[in-house]
Amino acid sequence: MRELLDRYISAWAARDREAWLATFAEDATQEDPIGEGVRSGRAEIGSFWDRAIASYDEVELRSRAVHIVGEEAAMEWTIVARDHEVWVVFDGVDTFTFEPGPLISSVRAYWQREGRRRTTTRP
Repeated sequence: MRELLDRYISAWAARDREAWLATFAEDATQEDPIGEGVRSGRAEIGSFWDRAIASYDEVELRSRAVHIVGEEAAMEWTIVARDHEVWVVFDGVDTFTFEPGPLISSVRAYWQREGRRRTTTRP
């Protein structure tokens, strides 16, 4: 599971959509953030990627801690993203379930839009 999550994080850094989607099962679900709808399958999850990447000039997913128990995991993270001359920073937690492979069968992201911070210097 740890290696799979490392690939998930590395794909963000490389802006590699296909590598990121390859970490998901074909019928996986994603709710990011929780409360704003569930995406089902790689095509819908790929639309999330397209919107997220298009929103920023640069996006870094910083994993602060990963806790794996059986076929589930929680990852505490910080997103650091550049939107022209402004940096946007926010924290959250993703919870994952996995299927054999391993592949991500579901991910739910706990964060709040109003928790985003803006700064002119890179954090």
